[in-house]
Amino acid sequence: MSSTKLDDGAWAEGWVHPSWLNGTLNESDWEVQLEAADRAGRVGDIFIASLGYSNPDELEYGLASFLLVAHHQGRAVVQPMPILRGDPANAGMSLKVMMREYNKYKSYFDVRLGGALRERMYVNLGSGSVWRRTFANGDVYVNSSDARSVTIQLGAPMLAVTGETISMCTLALTPALSLQSLGSP
Repeated sequence: MSSTKLDDGAWAEGWVHPSWLNGTLNESDWEVQLEAADRAGRVGDIFIASLGYSNPDELEYGLASFLLVAHHQGRAVVQPMPILRGDPANAGMSLKVMMREYNKYKSYFDVRLGGALRERMYVNLGSGSVWRRTFANGDVYVNSSDARSVTIQLGAPMLAVTGETISMCTLALTPALSLQSLGSP
């Protein structure tokens, strides 16, 4: 008799910004969500990060948090769940709404970072600490703190998802930054 593993996994409703909160998760709850996604990705289970957001900064924070733990060939995915006035609470379940959000924020979803070169690491920058993950064509930084902002001085100018070239930035409470190297395609 052969043994077949049944698919198993999780759906994180309210990935880093639950619709029932006025803002993002606190730092310890954020870490629990990332650890769950990381663990699922490592063992090949399905993990759906149902990303709630009401503005571009929250979207970038959620996507960057996801990129900290996404694994090549993993089965973890992001489900955009916009929290917008006039949209029903489950608007992200609609393919039409998902395509609208993708087209509206194409540069956020299509960052050409390439493959991950390292696992996420907690990095002290002097002005505070952030999570960082290095990719072949850029970096992702996330300030998971709900108590302090952090200033990042980049080693070289990089391209933000907004299209802006930056060499320094300040991440306020719980924001993130996905940066593409200027020499990348």
